[in-house]
Amino acid sequence: MTAGDNRSARFCVLFPQSRLPSEGAERRGHRRDSISSTFTPGPAAGGAGGRRRRRGIGMLLLGVAAGVLLSISVPAAASWPRTEVVYRSASPSALPYDGSRYFLRVEHLRDLSGDDSYRMVVGRQPDASYGHWLRIDTRLGAEGIRSATWTESEVRLRFSTGHELSVPAAAFTGGR
Repeated sequence: MTAGDNRSARFCVLFPQSRLPSEGAERRGHRRDSISSTFTPGPAAGGAGGRRRRRGIGMLLLGVAAGVLLSISVPAAASWPRTEVVYRSASPSALPYDGSRYFLRVEHLRDLSGDDSYRMVVGRQPDASYGHWLRIDTRLGAEGIRSATWTESEVRLRFSTGHELSVPAAAFTGGR
């Protein structure tokens, strides 16, 4: 066996019979070396299947990442912090405390961890952006509010459980 036969044998192992360079080798990605009559693999030799496989693996990883992202973001969005107004009341127009009308608002707050809390605000703005804030026991807020009574000296909130919460007028009048 000569050195040339050895090279030919290696060529056949690297390129089985079905992949031997032939007359349309340039079209399949092989190029003919202009100096010698041997074929050298071109840039696309054996690459089409490998590229498809890598693209498939990439798409699979992308799908897994998207699934993980959705499985985390959908429950988080469903339990995103939110505030719900559960009760509103306004002072009677016949009872101007300091020449202004006042508003009472009870809000149910749910934070990202799912914890519930209730708060009450009494102030001049109906949207409760500024005023006198009080935290309410969660059990009382969840049971509901029966009524609110406005007098010259206070506002009294009555809960369905029978409990009452009184806020003196001096605490919320005067722009507090």
